[in-house]
Amino acid sequence: MKSVDTGMAEEELDAAVKSLTDRPRKIAVMGSSMGAKFALAAALRDKAIGATLIWYRETVNDTARLTTLPGPALFVVGSKDGSAADDATAFSKAADAVGAKAEIHVYPGEVHAVHSHCSTRARPMTRLSPNPHGA
Repeated sequence: MKSVDTGMAEEELDAAVKSLTDRPRKIAVMGSSMGAKFALAAALRDKAIGATLIWYRETVNDTARLTTLPGPALFVVGSKDGSAADDATAFSKAADAVGAKAEIHVYPGEVHAVHSHCSTRARPMTRLSPNPHGA
């Protein structure tokens, strides 16, 4: 895998969020694996981001940084995803300590990329809003 230019990735995310704030709207960011690191970092930098979805990645457990989390965050991970699974618990405890709105969902027996391989063991999470298409 090629390396990622962290500075460039952050600049691109910041520019995308800025372009969306030109009109009043709710903004959420989502990242999976390495992208989760960038999504969470963007949310910690920018109050315009109202929600964050983190798919399986080591994350921020520093309470001082989590006080800047502007909206709710959902961290999804498989229980067999190495340090990411352990980190989910630390993230939750740190968020709770500072009153940040954060939730974790751990899929038992699942590994990294739980949402991409459609395991028969993985069950869908409860829908947060009704699906108008009935699926």
